[in-house]
Amino acid sequence: MSRRLSLVFFAVTWIALSIVATLLIANLSLGNKEIDRPLQTLYRVDSPQFRWVMGAALTPPLVGGNHVQALVNGTEIFPAMLAAIRSAQQSNRLETYIYRSG
Repeated sequence: MSRRLSLVFFAVTWIALSIVATLLIANLSLGNKEIDRPLQTLYRVDSPQFRWVMGAALTPPLVGGNHVQALVNGTEIFPAMLAAIRSAQQSNRLETYIYRSG
């Protein structure tokens, strides 16, 4: 390999590694998402509008067969989560959002 080709290879490798490192650092340093404004309760969890809004706001979107249930505190949350895990036939995806009034 010629000296010039070696320098080009080194430069391309260095640039690629720099880009990967920058993206990795940026991704890890973003931290948690925080909601900095009061949340308005516009729809009940059993309404079609709630399903549409959550499907648009979250990824992946809600699809047929999903179930949404509002639970309060650990006395309601943990038994429901364990029951969902026990009754799963293929897979189970649980998402928890913790809100506090302020």
